[in-house]
Amino acid sequence: MDGMAWNECRNMRRWASSSSSSSNEMKHLKKCASVRFSLCDWCTLSAKCVPNAEDVCQGESLVNSVSRIGPSSRRGPEFCPQFSSLDGDLFVSSGQRRKVKVLASNLHEQMGAFKCQYTLIEQNSVTHEKLAQREGNEIVCEEMLFEFNGSGDGNGTGTALFNIVWASPGLTTSTIFHPLDNSQKMKVIIYRCQQLATNCGLCLGLDSRKFECGWCENEGICSPKNDCKEGFV
Repeated sequence: MDGMAWNECRNMRRWASSSSSSSNEMKHLKKCASVRFSLCDWCTLSAKCVPNAEDVCQGESLVNSVSRIGPSSRRGPEFCPQFSSLDGDLFVSSGQRRKVKVLASNLHEQMGAFKCQYTLIEQNSVTHEKLAQREGNEIVCEEMLFEFNGSGDGNGTGTALFNIVWASPGLTTSTIFHPLDNSQKMKVIIYRCQQLATNCGLCLGLDSRKFECGWCENEGICSPKNDCKEGFV
C-alpha cells in the first residue's frame, strides 16, 4: 500500500477518534466503505477506518470498500451497522414525550448497550439522550422529552439531528459510544401548533400525517389535542 493511502486512512481514523461529535464519526463510517477511500476498510467493533484491516482488526467483522479488489461478502456502506425509519423524519409536538422505535441492521452481539440522542440544529445546543433497548431487529428508545426554546427554525419548528450510539455491554463512566449509521438521515422536527397556524383554516389545513394539531375553540388557538381542555376541532 502506498504512502498516500496510508495517510488517508490514518487521517480519517485520527479525525474520527478525536471528534466529540457522533454525527461526524457516523459520516466517516460511510465514507470508509465508499469509493473515495478505496483502500480503507471499516472495523465494525473497534469503529475505525484502516488499511489492511485483516491484520489491524483481527477477529472483527469488516465492511470493505466498494472498490476493494478481491472477494468480499460485506462490501459497501449498506453493510455498515445502521438504523432507519419507515416513516422518515419524526414529527413531534414541543413538550411531548415520545418513545422512538427504529429498524436496525448489521448489528453484532457485542453491541449490547444503546443510547438515543437528539441535538437541535442551533448554536450551543445541548445533546439530549436516553438509554435504548434492542428488541429483535428494532431499537426502542426510552421515553424522551422533545422541546425547543427560542425561535428554532423561525417557522414554528425546530430541527434536530437524531443519532443512535452503541457500546459493548457493561456500562461504566468511561464507556465510549460509537454511532450507528443513520442511513436515511432521519431528523426530528419539533413543532408548535400555535406558531404553525394563526387561524382555524390554516390550522385544520396542516398535514395531519406530520402535525397532530387542531383548533381549540375555547382558547381560539391551534394546539395539540392534549393541550385543549374542551372544544377541540
